[in-house]
Amino acid sequence: MVEFRKLEQNSAQTIANWYFPDDYQWTTLGKHSENEYYLLNENLRNNNYYQITGDGQLKGYFSINNEIRQEYGALQLVLKPEFCNERFEMEVINNITDFIRQIRDCNYVNVMAYSTQPHAIKVYEKCGFENKGELSGQGHDMAAYEQEGFDVDESGKKIEEIKLTVLSKKIR
Repeated sequence: MVEFRKLEQNSAQTIANWYFPDDYQWTTLGKHSENEYYLLNENLRNNNYYQITGDGQLKGYFSINNEIRQEYGALQLVLKPEFCNERFEMEVINNITDFIRQIRDCNYVNVMAYSTQPHAIKVYEKCGFENKGELSGQGHDMAAYEQEGFDVDESGKKIEEIKLTVLSKKIR
């Protein structure tokens, strides 16, 4: 059983220091990144950030924002590495969409998943999210997204291009 409540500052500090294994490395909040800036600044979080707890433990957080387009809620989900398994991820995602339906006036929940993380795409699809394809195919200017680019090895050599995939679920 998971519970959601407004993200507390001490929880935000803890989350900012989580380290993720290589296959989840993209989830780690980079020091001085925009994600870390919003996570750690209580005045900027508004009512968009929620901590995920269960069994007396902090298990992750999510943010939901539908201020730009009221009909669509943009979801960002981060789970502590030890809780990253398909069964728990599906439970959390399904509970989050139910929670959003109760607290927000939006008809759809959208998420973006990295092409280097096919596991995330598979889990969202199992939770009823429809794969809408690459974000670049949705008419977005990809230069504005710092997440887009190339994954590089230690020498700086480009290994593969990273793309964002859009997934959407109708909740009303």
